This record gives sequence, C-alpha cells and structure tokens, in this order.
Amino acid sequence: MSRPSGNYLAQSQLQPPVDLRAALASIEEPLSHTVRGDHIHLVEQWHDGVTIKWEPIASIPLKGSA
Repeated sequence: MSRPSGNYLAQSQLQPPVDLRAALASIEEPLSHTVRGDHIHLVEQWHDGVTIKWEPIASIPLKGSA
C-alpha cells in the first residue's frame, strides 16, 4: 500500500493497539536513541478522517553543530 508523502496512515490502517503494545514489549534492545538536528520545525497538524496531515509554519535553526 502506498501513501502520499507527508501523510501518516490512519489509525484504522495500523495494527490494533493491543497488538502494537505486545510487539513493542517484545523488542529486546533499548528503544531510546539520541537524535541530533540543526532545525526545529513548527507545523500545523490536522486530520481529514482518513489521514493525519501537516502544513509547515516555521523552521528554526539551532545554534552549534549537529
């Protein structure tokens, strides 16, 4: 199944929550990671009943190296 760029799948297209919890609990490695970035992006988010969508509002550069 393909999806448009910039959209997430609707909840009804994902695994049921109970199955997802069990899948996450069965992962036997750390689930935390360090993420480095050089910008923070502010977006407006909404859904149309099928997909979650967002519109970029601002991109804020961070000082220092990523």
